[in-house]
Amino acid sequence: MTLRPSLCEAEAHGDAQHIEPRVALVLVALAKAEGSVLSRDDLIARCWDGVIVGDDAINRIIGKIRRLAEGFEAGFAIETVPRVGYRLVRTKAMSPAPVRVTEAKSWAPADGAYWRAEAAEESVDPLVAVLAFDGTGDPAAASLAEGVSDCILSMLARDSGTAVVGRPDSFRFRGTSKSHAARSLGASHVVDGAVSVCGDDVRVTAFLIDGNAGVTLWSEQFRGSAADPFTLQARSALRVTEALRRNHGYA
Repeated sequence: MTLRPSLCEAEAHGDAQHIEPRVALVLVALAKAEGSVLSRDDLIARCWDGVIVGDDAINRIIGKIRRLAEGFEAGFAIETVPRVGYRLVRTKAMSPAPVRVTEAKSWAPADGAYWRAEAAEESVDPLVAVLAFDGTGDPAAASLAEGVSDCILSMLARDSGTAVVGRPDSFRFRGTSKSHAARSLGASHVVDGAVSVCGDDVRVTAFLIDGNAGVTLWSEQFRGSAADPFTLQARSALRVTEALRRNHGYA
């Protein structure tokens, strides 16, 4: 298989396919390792500029490379070495190497800016991260906020048809660290919000944010009763799912 990183293109047997820039980066790193194992830390340093990313982000890219190899019958596979990392291995004898990287001068500037700019322009499969909503006001707000976030994440994962970052990875971002969530998780979109409780009155504010541009694409506020939190949670989750479907065609 021939990999052209500057074009984000892979080709085998005369069939060319456009690939995600991050997929190209990781595949280049594994190919240049020539069968040696690369740990997750190695991949993060080389392909994510050292920014800490969750397991979901790495697993998603490795999965895409495996599907690419299978679809092209490219003669290689990505082997998982338990508790160590990944390596590219041949599945059949061949010469030259199963992955040949071309245009080396065009894809590797010293500061990595080329890849960041190209990644921002590419149309990639959507990946949504639902963050833990903030709770304000009454002490019960925190638990209500967690419930709203869980309900939204569950409904998106079940009904939207869109890939959703797992709860352990997305919920670890709190407070000011939320600003780094999209990049760290490799998410194209982020759902965030807040729950405010005053007596029996509960207000939920939800936002859909573009993970690359950092702009708010959609926002809505919901009101309900603290005596019936489950109805408010379900309504919030439904509206977020509808927003993805209506505005972006992902759900």
